[in-house]
Amino acid sequence: MALLTSTETIEHRLTPVADPTSPEHEHWYHRPGIATQVLVIEMMPVLPSGESYVGWLRHADGSWQRAGRFSLDAYGYGRLILTGSDGVGVQQVVVTRQDTETSGPAGAVVLRWTAQ
Repeated sequence: MALLTSTETIEHRLTPVADPTSPEHEHWYHRPGIATQVLVIEMMPVLPSGESYVGWLRHADGSWQRAGRFSLDAYGYGRLILTGSDGVGVQQVVVTRQDTETSGPAGAVVLRWTAQ
């Protein structure tokens, strides 16, 4: 909770790829020196059985890290907590819509943030 409420926390908003005006979105929270990151998705549409939203981080070396599969509540809200890294060097964060487990992003990218 301290990470999400600290004024030193960096927050990036991921926007929908298909329609930037649609309400679904994600927030990626991280803070240099704190080995915890939080990904929060909100207002996500319900998916057909067998499909999931999966979070991914792309590092400066081009490698992808699977953040995990989001479990959504009735309002389309889900959260992933990652420990062990502070997010420094992450160049892109995406959420995909997938029906299989993979070691890299697969399926449609639905939300995206890319470092400038």
